[in-house]
Amino acid sequence: MMVFVLTTALILMIFGTTALQKALDPHVRPGWFLFFWLVCAWLTTTAILLAVFDLLMVRTEARKAQRELRKEMDKTSSGSSTDF
Repeated sequence: MMVFVLTTALILMIFGTTALQKALDPHVRPGWFLFFWLVCAWLTTTAILLAVFDLLMVRTEARKAQRELRKEMDKTSSGSSTDF
């Protein structure tokens, strides 16, 4: 999903600065100019928010795995200490 959003934003930005430059002239068509660049900004912001969400999910899963590993280590260490 994030790759699609970033690719679309990048393609739009490239076309907006090259092939569509005359069609998006802010002096001739200010509405289209504003709409086009707002769409590009929205796509970029969406990609950033998806990246932050992904980062938070990875951190949450890592914490969960760390807790489970600590529980396992506590179980094994308490079981082996009674052998002394």
